Amino acid sequence: MYRYIVALCFVLSFHSLYSQNKDQDMVLANKLKAQFDYKTTVVCINSTTVVSFDTIGGTPKGAIDVKENFISLKDAYSFVNILGSNEYVNVADVKVYDDKDKSIYTTVIDQSNEGGEDFYSDERVRAFQVYFPAVGNKRSCNEQTIVNDLKYLTEVYLVNFYPIMNDSIVFKVPHWLNIDFKEVNFDGYSIKKTVTDDPKNMLTVYTWVVKNMPKAYFDERDVPGNSYMYPNILVMCKSYTKPTGKVVNILSSIDDLYQWYEKLITETGNNDEALKPLVNNLIKGKTTDAEKAKAIYYWVEDNIRYLAFENGIVGYKPAACQTVVNNKYGDCKCMANLLTEMLKLAGLDARRAWLGTKGIAYDLSTPSLAAHNHAICVLVLNGKYYYLDATAEYGTMGYDNDMIQGREIIFENGKTFTREHIPIAPIESNRTVINKTLTLNGDLVIGSSHYTYNGDSKTGILYEFNHLPSNERDKAMKYFIEHHDANMSLNDSKISDMQDRDKPVSINYTFTAKNQVTLFDKDMYVGIDYDKVLQNMEFDSTRHCDYEFDFRINYDVNDTLNIPAGYTVKHIPDNLDINTPGYSFTIKTTQTAGKIIYHKEIKVMNEIILKKDFPAWNASVKLLKNIYDDQVILTKQ
Repeated sequence: MYRYIVALCFVLSFHSLYSQNKDQDMVLANKLKAQFDYKTTVVCINSTTVVSFDTIGGTPKGAIDVKENFISLKDAYSFVNILGSNEYVNVADVKVYDDKDKSIYTTVIDQSNEGGEDFYSDERVRAFQVYFPAVGNKRSCNEQTIVNDLKYLTEVYLVNFYPIMNDSIVFKVPHWLNIDFKEVNFDGYSIKKTVTDDPKNMLTVYTWVVKNMPKAYFDERDVPGNSYMYPNILVMCKSYTKPTGKVVNILSSIDDLYQWYEKLITETGNNDEALKPLVNNLIKGKTTDAEKAKAIYYWVEDNIRYLAFENGIVGYKPAACQTVVNNKYGDCKCMANLLTEMLKLAGLDARRAWLGTKGIAYDLSTPSLAAHNHAICVLVLNGKYYYLDATAEYGTMGYDNDMIQGREIIFENGKTFTREHIPIAPIESNRTVINKTLTLNGDLVIGSSHYTYNGDSKTGILYEFNHLPSNERDKAMKYFIEHHDANMSLNDSKISDMQDRDKPVSINYTFTAKNQVTLFDKDMYVGIDYDKVLQNMEFDSTRHCDYEFDFRINYDVNDTLNIPAGYTVKHIPDNLDINTPGYSFTIKTTQTAGKIIYHKEIKVMNEIILKKDFPAWNASVKLLKNIYDDQVILTKQ
């Protein structure tokens, strides 16, 4: 009888303790709900990532063990955790526990990561759901990932899509492994680093600890790459020492990285002979090397569809050139390899090249796969380097698209490589020139316009136009010319050859605009600016991330208003002159004999607007909008 009383007392005591813990969990959940915005649905109370290494089987490997404890701030809430893997990075184990540390059965979906732009990927994903029945419920997740090739251990981010109250990253580095770490975007965070020696286990232990890390990865458009915004640790496994004392390089330098790339090229199985008839046909009748290069470059742009191949060895090893031609698709390295081989067959000096696009913050001072995500071809012609990116459809030979300008690049040079920076083109090379002449006819405005697009804006128009079905192009161009404005009617238009990527895109048209003139007594109010660039580009307080334009902006607008007979000028908009290191807005309105000349130049030299600069940017845009909202006032004599 006594033991049953004891057992009953234990059950009652446990139930009381459990109820007390649940009450404490609700208090914590309510406190966190008050601390974070209403969109925050779950908080990670503790997160620990431990990275360890071994040489079982003779090859160094890494094990990443992640343990996270969550609390829900919403009833019946769930999220899906997705872990990527490939032939060198394998998700070994996933477990979910409830608030009693009892294992919860969780369906783990294991599937290939295909679809969208990733036409083929050797990456697989393991996805599992974490469910919270009510506010205050707690769950724990344990995950283990094995890295079988340390080249693929590249980055560890200290953020996630939920806030983290206590976060620690631990690397247990054996003495036989030569490893470097680079701390990226740590400024502004209270991240503490410690390094301790564990002589018993022959380890050096690196630990980073941070508290109250805010959520990241917001669902916002036009944001810079993650490596520009979020704190992360760039991991560089350089070499390891075998028991015999022999040192084996992993990626100890850019030279190691380049030699690995070249090794992959030798394994592609390129068969140039299969391409000779195609190349000979393309260059037939071409008398200069530049003409031959353009014929081949533009053929690859137009005929090989860009489809990304991601992760693992497929993320770095191109398909054979003849395979890409037969399939009519490939990713950047496949297209670069094909273009290089075709140019060589034409007798030109072409070389494969590797770089990181503008979405990556790292440069070649860090020998890491994280520093490179793109491949192109470099053509050496008449002592000049041409950076040919075949993925930039309708790109022009001699103009480098914004994604690669200013980026550091390595490319083939015999048995070694050349290291260069791709030049940043003058912003004028990306200029859009707009000239308008406006004449008043009662309450209507009759206008003639001439638009000229260069650089990335030109490439974008050519791409969009040529990807439309042919029977929709006229309608789409009319909509584009009319500025989506129901008050504007297109009278006639003439558009330049939309297949000729070597020349600017030119659009000439005449139009009639209504509701642009208001009569009040003897005064006539006339709107003059039909191209209100950046007028909707103010940022509100709800935006979390920096803003990134697709490319640098340069508008040169010149509008001429013919003053009707019998009228004089009563008012013209004020001038504007804003100059900052990142952008400039200039507007000047002048009066000459019988005309009003309105000149506007908008330049955005730095395409990233930092969040801390939003107030100054918004103030500048507000001044710009004030000019846009102003009108010319003419008075009858």
